[in-house]
Amino acid sequence: MKKGIIKIAIVGSIKNKDKNNIEQLNKALEGIDFVSVYCVSTSDFDLSAYSNIVMLNKENEHLPRTQYDELIAEMDALYFPYSSNTYRVSASGAVYEAISKQKPIISTENDYFKSLFSQFGEMGYLFNDFDGLKMAFLDLQNSERIETFRKNAFDASLYLSPGKYYKVFEMMI
Repeated sequence: MKKGIIKIAIVGSIKNKDKNNIEQLNKALEGIDFVSVYCVSTSDFDLSAYSNIVMLNKENEHLPRTQYDELIAEMDALYFPYSSNTYRVSASGAVYEAISKQKPIISTENDYFKSLFSQFGEMGYLFNDFDGLKMAFLDLQNSERIETFRKNAFDASLYLSPGKYYKVFEMMI
């Protein structure tokens, strides 16, 4: 990661069921002044009560793709506020966003992320509790580890790219 403030984006729509994870995120950020978290998506609830999270998407509507891409390009990592029982078999498109742009993933450990990390190597931080989340934030300054995450994400992006599946499908016809 670059020196200075580490920017983390919350991607994917934040649902009411994610509120506990957002509260945990806000609490984990207390006292960590080198990390800033930004919501670039939509939220079912008001995020202004969370002092450590900035809502960049002021209209709370889906952003135009170019604007969304520009915001993601500015970020150093992507945070997924999913609970551990979310996305057991597949994941939202935001996960592929992180992989294709080689942005480290920060998420609650769940079956899908464990499977991805098992297949391609670690691409970020999976945590099970508040302490794990806090440790992930503290480790974001470990540039060697971040480079490993990015390399693994790049390798995964080659395997998971839509173009690869298009070619396989084309050969089947």
